[in-house]
Amino acid sequence: MIAIFSALELEVRQFKKGMKITKTSTFRDCRVYEGETAGKNVLLVLTGMGKERAEIATGWVLDNFRVSTLVSSGFGGSLNDKTTTGDIAVYLKTSCSESGLSPIGEPLFSNAALAETATKKVGGNGFRVMPVHGVTISKVCITPKSKAKLGQTFAADVVDMESYWICQIAAARNLPFITVRAIFDSIQDDLSLLVLLTGKGKALTALGYLIGHPGQWAKAAAYAANSRKADRNLAAFLRKLVKNI
Repeated sequence: MIAIFSALELEVRQFKKGMKITKTSTFRDCRVYEGETAGKNVLLVLTGMGKERAEIATGWVLDNFRVSTLVSSGFGGSLNDKTTTGDIAVYLKTSCSESGLSPIGEPLFSNAALAETATKKVGGNGFRVMPVHGVTISKVCITPKSKAKLGQTFAADVVDMESYWICQIAAARNLPFITVRAIFDSIQDDLSLLVLLTGKGKALTALGYLIGHPGQWAKAAAYAANSRKADRNLAAFLRKLVKNI
């Protein structure tokens, strides 16, 4: 069975809509949807954000389901000008850092056969598929300056917050794995407003902030457009990947 992991439903909303879901399970913050996509048995796992949730969800899923292939997915941020919003980044190597300044542990390398399938057999539908080096950190990389520095420090192209922890568990169990991320923000995008709005916790409070700061509406609309594009492209990619595995 192919298990596709993502932190949040908004990252895989379109992919989930295309699944024939037969059963739903929960464990702590984790939700698991069992079903079928492209004629294959699939698990869609929503872990929640961050290291702890990712590790707990991954361990529980691998203990309770017969997983043959693990795909870490979701949105990612670009760390250079090689990738931009809507591109699909296929991680060949994943590094990790808590601080963003120094590495933790050894880099993880995606399964070679999965990487070849993802980069050479899956694509089209108006989006690019890019082989990249990724880095997982513990918090959102917000500014263009901080993104550029992180990319240079780790020779990385894309950043996320969960993939290393998910794939590390897969590697320890000798389970084939790969990370694929749809680019949400380009290196030029500043995410300060996004962090502010999502940190407020309640939609009405965020709406109140925007009403009081009308100059920020255009940036909020751009975030929404980025999300729709990344979600759409990731869903198309994942369906093709599942079909070709």
